Order: sequence, then structure tokens, then C-alpha cells
Amino acid sequence: MSSDCIMVTEKLWKVASIILFVILILETSFIVLVFYWGYQEIEIEEKNIILENKCAINVCADYDAYWYDTETHLCDCYKDGEIVYEEVIE
Repeated sequence: MSSDCIMVTEKLWKVASIILFVILILETSFIVLVFYWGYQEIEIEEKNIILENKCAINVCADYDAYWYDTETHLCDCYKDGEIVYEEVIE
């Protein structure tokens, strides 16, 4: 009877180790994926900041205000509350 108990314990240990190994691989993959997505978001945000600065300094320097749309990459220059110049910045 005790040899049967030892065999069951050994099988359970092997199954548990395989399950834990699979969970470790999934967890590691998830962490790498989250860091990759975060890095991409940071790169996109940095690019948008550079383009917005280009809109403010290079394109709309002679106007009262500006607006840079990050979705369309459109730079609007305002004078007296009206759009007087638009430019797409890439």
C-alpha cells in the first residue's frame, strides 16, 4: 500500500511541476508584452511632443496661439481667435 502512495505522490509532483512551468512561461510572456506595449506608447508620446514643439516654434511662431492634433498631425495657427494657417506635420 505504501508503494502505491509513493507512486501517486511522484506523479502528482511531476504534474504540479509541469503546470507551474507553464504558468511561469505565460507570466513571463505577459510581462514582456506589457513592457513592449509601454515602450511603444512612450515612443509615440515622445514623437508627438517633438511634433507639437515643431508646430509651436517653427510653424506658428508669428501667431497668437496654436493647436496640434496628434491624431491627424494637423497644426492650426490662430490669430485673434480664428484659424489663419494650417499645416500637416509629419
